[in-house]
Amino acid sequence: MARLVHIGDLHLGRQLHGVQLLGDQRIALDGLIALLEARRCDALLIAGDVYDRAIPPAEAVAVLDDFLCKVAGELDIPVVMIAGNHDSAERLGFGSRLLGEGKLSITGRLDPELTPVLIEDEHGPIEIFPIPFLEPSRVRQLANDESVVDQQSAMHEMVRRARGRRSSERSVIMAHAFVQG
Repeated sequence: MARLVHIGDLHLGRQLHGVQLLGDQRIALDGLIALLEARRCDALLIAGDVYDRAIPPAEAVAVLDDFLCKVAGELDIPVVMIAGNHDSAERLGFGSRLLGEGKLSITGRLDPELTPVLIEDEHGPIEIFPIPFLEPSRVRQLANDESVVDQQSAMHEMVRRARGRRSSERSVIMAHAFVQG
């Protein structure tokens, strides 16, 4: 069975009542690295809100860079990361076409083709369908469907599309979404 670790809402660079949390966030990420290594995980899924704001402080970018280098580089664990509503899809997705060829896959903006990221474990391939935070108007245009008017209908459309694209017995949809109820 695949060992996938799913995290989200890191909000790197966040301040709380004027106190910078980056030191604590670095400690938490170091703990996550220890867990990933100890459990010999097959992949790490980071489901959005990586940063606390669209233009993160340089220190937050450096913390993420160090973390990803350790996980995808040193530990050789594939990382699939998507943008959340606090991230700038364009900024977070920088280099994603090139990075997708290796151990790090980043999806900033919605891929109209909904191309899955493939990872493997001892039982074969697993398709990860990365769905970043959705803008209903973009999904409405993509689907050419005027009934896509909110987050729920946009997510329903993308899940329908992912199901139609499945080619593996094992697949995962990873999304950053507004969930209610």
